[in-house]
Order: sequence, then C-alpha cells, then structure tokens
Amino acid sequence: MKNERSNKRILLLIGLLAGLLPGMLLGSGGCAQQVAAQIDTLDMVPQSPPAATDVVKVVFTPGISQEKVLAIVSLQGLVNRVKPQIFTYAPNANYPDGTQRLYEQDGYITSVRTCEDLWELLREFSDYYDGVVVYDPQKRYTVNLASNIAGADKRVILSPAMLEEFRQRVDADVDVEDLRSYDFANEHAAFEWYREHVFPRQNHRMLGVVKDFYMYDVVRDYLISSNAPTFWLYGKNDEGAYPENLADVEWLMENTPSGIPVFGSWIGIENGREVGYNEYYGTQFGSWYGKYSLACTWVGGFSYHSGVQIGDYEFKQTKVRAKHMRDYDPTKKYVALVMVDSGDAPAYYVYDGLFARQWDDPYRGQVPLSYGLALSMRQLMPGVMRHLYDTATENDYFFCAVGGLGYSYALLGLCDSTRMPDRNYHDYFLRTDANMRALDMDMMMIYTYSGLQKWSSADSLKVTRHIATMPHLKSLISGLHRTGYAPSEGNGFIGDRGVTVHHVMNHWSDEHDWELFRSGLAGDGPAVDHLEAELRENAKTADFITTMFYSWHYGPRRLKQLVDRMEKDGFVFVTLNEFDHLYRQSCAVKGQQAHE
Repeated sequence: MKNERSNKRILLLIGLLAGLLPGMLLGSGGCAQQVAAQIDTLDMVPQSPPAATDVVKVVFTPGISQEKVLAIVSLQGLVNRVKPQIFTYAPNANYPDGTQRLYEQDGYITSVRTCEDLWELLREFSDYYDGVVVYDPQKRYTVNLASNIAGADKRVILSPAMLEEFRQRVDADVDVEDLRSYDFANEHAAFEWYREHVFPRQNHRMLGVVKDFYMYDVVRDYLISSNAPTFWLYGKNDEGAYPENLADVEWLMENTPSGIPVFGSWIGIENGREVGYNEYYGTQFGSWYGKYSLACTWVGGFSYHSGVQIGDYEFKQTKVRAKHMRDYDPTKKYVALVMVDSGDAPAYYVYDGLFARQWDDPYRGQVPLSYGLALSMRQLMPGVMRHLYDTATENDYFFCAVGGLGYSYALLGLCDSTRMPDRNYHDYFLRTDANMRALDMDMMMIYTYSGLQKWSSADSLKVTRHIATMPHLKSLISGLHRTGYAPSEGNGFIGDRGVTVHHVMNHWSDEHDWELFRSGLAGDGPAVDHLEAELRENAKTADFITTMFYSWHYGPRRLKQLVDRMEKDGFVFVTLNEFDHLYRQSCAVKGQQAHE
C-alpha cells in the first residue's frame, strides 16, 4: 500500500510540474473509504421519466448571457426530472437541429413550440420549482454551489441582477437562497459548507465535473435533474485554484460508489486558454476511484434525451452479423478500420460529430467500418442509439468504446484507490459485460499507455484474471494511436477462453497536418495518403492490421478512397467481427490457438 501511494503521488507530481494539477497534494492514504452501493447491473446513468412528444424548444442564441443560460438549464433540469418537455438547442454546435430532426423523423417529437421569453418560461413552469438560488458573481465558485443547491432544493439559478426582475415579473414572494449572504471566505470554506448541508441530500450515483462558463453551463440541466454532486478540479495555473482543491475532490471520490460516471469534462477552453486538470490526468484520477468519464460540453439537454421512450426495443446487430464471411486467404492482407476515439463521449453524438462526420456521410455502407460506441448511450440517448442500430448496414459494426462502462484506464490504476480494488475492478468489467450484451456487443476497446509501451506482465495478469473472463467477451481492441508492439506482434490470444487481442497499429499524423486533415475535400488526398502509407508499412510484416481512423479527420468518404486505392494490391477491408473470424482461421491453418 505504501508503494502504491508513493507511485500515485509521483504521477500527481508529474502533472504538477506540467502545470496541470493543484499545488497542494493532500492524499487519501492510498485507500479510499468507498461508500458501499448495490448498483443494478444494467443501470449506468440516471434516466428521466418518459419524455413528452410535444416539446418547448429554447434556443441558446449566439452571445446569450451566462445568467440566462443558468436560469434556463436549472429550470429545464427541474421540469424534465418530472416530465421531460423542455428541449434546448445550441446553434454553435454546428449540427443545426440534427437531433430534433431525428426525433421528429422517428416519432419521438410530434410538435415543437419555441419560447424566446425567459420570463414567460419561468411563469409557465413555476409549479416545478420551490424557489430560487442566487449566486455571487464576485465568487465564481458559487455557480457550482448554486447548481448543487438547485438540484437538491428545487431552485432556479438566478444572478443578483435578475432577482428583482423575477420578483416583478414572476413571483413577488419567491423563496430566495442568496449565496452572497454566507460571505464564504474562500472556495474551500464553501465546499466545507456544501459537504455538510447539501451533499447528504444529493444523488451519489453520478458526479459532474463542470466549470462556470458556457461550454459547461449548457450541460447542467442533466446534472441538476439528476441531483448529482458537481465540482471542478483546477489546473495549477488556473484562475481560482486553491491549495485544498485536490483534497476536496478526493473526498467526493471517496464518499461516492465505485463504478459510477463523472459527467462533463476535466478540461476546457476559456478565452482561448486551456483550463482544468487535463484530460489524461483527470480521467486517470477518476479511474483510481473506479469512476468512468462521460465527456460532454457545448451541448446539453440530456434531461430530455434520457427520457425518450423506445419501448421494449431489443438492440441487435442484425445485418452485419448475418453477412456472409469469407474464408482466410494467406495471400491477402486484412484490415479492420476502427473508430476508437470520440465514441465514448456523449457530446460526439449531438454536435458536429458522429452524424455530421460519419453516419450521414452518403458513402457510409460502401466500406466496412467498425465504431466504438458508449454503453451509456443506451440510457442517455435511447432514441439516438435505436436509430443507429436500425439504420446500420452490413458494413457497420459496433463494439464497446474505450474503457468499458465509460472512458477509463484499465491498465493505469483503475479502482486502485477504492477499499476493495480487486473486487471493484472485477465487478466493473462484469457490469461492462452485461451492458455490452444488452447492446449485442462482444468486443471492447481499452486504453493502454500514452507512450510506446507494451503490456507489462502485471497488465497481462490483470487482463487475464478480470477482463478475459468476461462471460461474453470475444475480443479486445488495445491502444489508441500509440503502441509498443511491432506489426508482427499486433494480434494474439489471452486467457483460457480464447479471447483475442488486436492492437491498434497506426499513429496519428503530425500536428502540422491537423488543420489540413480537418478541411473539406481539399484535405482528402493528404489524409488518405497518410493512412495508406501507415498501412503499407505495417503490411510489410503483418497480415492482420487493426487501423484506427481518427474520428475528426476521417469518415466514410475518405475511407472509401483509401479502400479503392488499396484493394487492387491485395488488401481486404472487413468489419471487426469478420477480421477476428479470419484471424482465428489463419491461426488454425498455422496450427496456433484458435477459438470461435
């Protein structure tokens, strides 16, 4: 335990030196006093009650003030926790009305009434809240405190400037919780007060990591609806960073169950500057306590999305599983094109991500592609998830996105800071297996290392004992654009159930190619050139190559160009399930271990 604690402090110190962690490293003694909880195996995230099909639409117009956003999302969360009917739309998300159109097309929304008057909205839904909570603009941390109080006490969030107008236009006798009256000495003092007076009355099955500006504020409706404890973990050089911050957040981690989500984002951009704890270190920090991250900024409304009803719909990958699989040909090179990034993030399904860059591409279905999808989307956006399954072609294959239950690091301390690390780790992947089965998935992606490393013997032992024993797991996809394995070492077996491991072999492009690759048609050539070069290099020593396509640079259009270039040279592109089938056949031909 002492060595474990020392190792973690070293990692935290690395982050500190990188200017990413709070300055004072106060620990938990290496063993969190985790709260015991019986979590239903398939219950991953809080869900709203059945959503209405007639909705009130509220638009976050460009330049909307923070005070208006906070009032809207707090009202939205409180209304939607009872009857989901307020639907928010953020034009800046670059996918105009896409989710609304999908819901209308599939019958989940039948009528839309747009409301542009905040005061009218507050009057119309006044029965859904018991008062207001006023934050202190001079103390930015009181926005998160107000958000916590809003969920626990059914209060709409107001700025001081809005309070008097609220009294004049909505309710002269409204009950007011004014955070200015507490005159907190600092953020730590506010946290101490919160810990005693608010936290015990919250839902401890989810946490929220959000900051007090637009990209985060728009997602608060779901946190308020769910009454989830909400916090922020500063980077060392962030405005407002304070010495006790890490210890305060560690307390939250220790006093909430293992195996729950952290919704929001560990890192953000404010006024062009990166703020927060850092994605990698933040995700790892949560992983230590058995938490998985659900990245979501810029787009909200999950208090509505999670209530969309799909009845007793059964998720099945019907077409891709029914597709006839070819036989292994030793003269061919087999390639699985896989999306192993972004699919873990709920936001990717709402803004200009999955639909704009992948699913709505007219070339989808013409090239075999495999997509890592978040298990939580079955409950967070059931209508969207059903749409994906209903419209998938025989060339669209789904597997479990990075980390299992959610974005986490299976080989970097997952559950190590919980009271029962081995048990919690094992339970984490048993729940993963059950949720994968509910989505007809039998392959899962895990993050390995940020550097060019192979699995250690300890890694292999952990995977063998806890992951390869998942009852329905068939294959592991390992790594994200960095690997210590040579192409000839890219595939193998682990455990005694015949679980295969397919290491992602290719790498991202150089940073200077970023904007070119993200550009439209003009970037197609260079983007395809890069991936083709990597594939041809790997194929010199490997017959089976798992190749990631970065979700922001590549979609079916570019990947179709790649396939057209390379098929004539003996490259065969297949979905992951067929890739694995062919790999096992090749092993049987060569007299190696092979299981179906």
